Amino acid sequence: MKIIIGPAAEGDYYFHRPYLDELFWKKIKESHNLSIAAPRRVGKSSFMLNLLKNTKKDYHCVYIITESINEPNEFFKKVYKTILGQLNNGGKLKQFFDDLFKRLDIRKISVSEIEFGRNEINYYQEILLLCREVKENDKQVILLIDEFSQTVENIISDQGRDTAKNFLHQCRELRQSPDVKSKISFVYTGSIGLENLVISIDEPRSIADLGHFTIPPLTKEEAKKLINQVMDGDAIVFAAKEQDYFLQKMNWLLPYFIQVMMSEMENLCREHPSQKITTAMVDIAFEKALDNRSYFEHWLTRLRTIFKGNDFSCAKEILKISVVKNGIDYYELQNCMARFQIEDAAPLINILQHDGYLVKDPNTNKYRFNSPLLQAWWKKNIVI
Repeated sequence: MKIIIGPAAEGDYYFHRPYLDELFWKKIKESHNLSIAAPRRVGKSSFMLNLLKNTKKDYHCVYIITESINEPNEFFKKVYKTILGQLNNGGKLKQFFDDLFKRLDIRKISVSEIEFGRNEINYYQEILLLCREVKENDKQVILLIDEFSQTVENIISDQGRDTAKNFLHQCRELRQSPDVKSKISFVYTGSIGLENLVISIDEPRSIADLGHFTIPPLTKEEAKKLINQVMDGDAIVFAAKEQDYFLQKMNWLLPYFIQVMMSEMENLCREHPSQKITTAMVDIAFEKALDNRSYFEHWLTRLRTIFKGNDFSCAKEILKISVVKNGIDYYELQNCMARFQIEDAAPLINILQHDGYLVKDPNTNKYRFNSPLLQAWWKKNIVI
């Protein structure tokens, strides 16, 4: 089988949904700058890496990840070095670069690395100067910034809300600058919902100009195609009836969860003479997956990262009730919020929904776990 768990899926391991590519380019034309919204493990990073290899004519995609950055100037430094490296690679602006080498004491420059001799450089201003100097560009640069929302969260935690607010407004001013806008489009994504973050510090205006692009979970038909892609001609038999049972049991069809279960079922098949996946084997694989903490531990870790103090205790209690009672209704939610002295439930619930923990069931009007697999793991390992 062709299985990948953990790293972003690329090449033959990536499940390609061409309609998402087309929708992305349509959104870029409409909004110019985008925020990619999707729960954890839907495949945001894989999607962006795929864009690098399937870029539309007149565009050039560049991917950077800013997860560990916790200071605004360091973020702008990474953006600046990326843009500067791209322009230098094109052999443009010889005089500008000659002057730049002297002014910033550049000791080394290549597509992948730039070494500055000077300290205390204002990289935000340098980006503006660079884009002002470039009068024309052959292709629009699409800067795919992965884990941007984590960068904002880091700045809030380490530098304070005011610094984070100013940073977000600088990012917006950068996007709005005519010199920048004519050459660069910014695409932000991350495991933490950017919209919820800016609301938490009362700055929704800072991203009001961004278009929104959503990566949904797989449909049932897409999930079956992914299963066939994972099987990759393997001798193991996974018949249609058993596939339907498997998908019904999974319910929330994330590529990551399907890969996890396929790995467990493959292990079971290798241990037995039969090369056929049965419904009983699906059930056993489901239970075995719950014993592997590495599959799901990041969901608890992420919860600790997002929420602090009473917010964390309240979120954990909401999830506990959702596990035990298979959902939490409005009155139970209000009682829980009151117990932890939280006045507004909306931001907390929005984050739990965006990050993929909960979904509102239209039939019961309760918030319940999106994934039965994650719910079962939470019950076994977290609920006491």
